[in-house]
Amino acid sequence: MLDVRTPAEFDAGCIDGAVNINWLSDEFNQQIQGMDKSKKIFVYCKMGGRSLKSQERLVELGFKNVVNLEGGYDAYSSK
Repeated sequence: MLDVRTPAEFDAGCIDGAVNINWLSDEFNQQIQGMDKSKKIFVYCKMGGRSLKSQERLVELGFKNVVNLEGGYDAYSSK
C-alpha cells in the first residue's frame, strides 16, 4: 500500500500498513526504487489525481502490477 500524499496528510490519517512517499517530492523516483517491482502495489492519495499520475510513473519505471485506488483515501478510510 503506497500513500503518495504529503507527510502532513499522511500524519493526519492513513490506511493501515501504508508507506508514505510524497508524489510532490523531488525524491519520489529515488524513494520508490527500494520497492519490489514484482509485487502488487496499491497506490492512493486524497482523491485519486496524484495516485493516477504516480501509478503511471511506477509503470514507466518497470513496476509490473500497480493498482490505483480510485477515490483515494476518502473512499477507503474508516474515519
